[in-house]
Amino acid sequence: MTLISRYQKRFSAPLFDRIDILIEVPRVPFQKLTDERRGEPLAAIRARVEAARTRQTQRLAGTKLTANADMGPTHIREFCH
Repeated sequence: MTLISRYQKRFSAPLFDRIDILIEVPRVPFQKLTDERRGEPLAAIRARVEAARTRQTQRLAGTKLTANADMGPTHIREFCH
């Protein structure tokens, strides 16, 4: 019996009946987990987010909307060409 089989036997069948998607997640190599390289600087991410929010504010000016998430289908057709 594999480790996966033993682990899956811990769960009841009714629980598995409620799970629509089962995916296999590959193991991340140790070298990737311990890599010393840094990601993108926080300042660069912040600048990109602030620029996107500025565009969003300009796009939605004159409407009651405050965020892209508030847009409905009509607004999407109007603003998103």
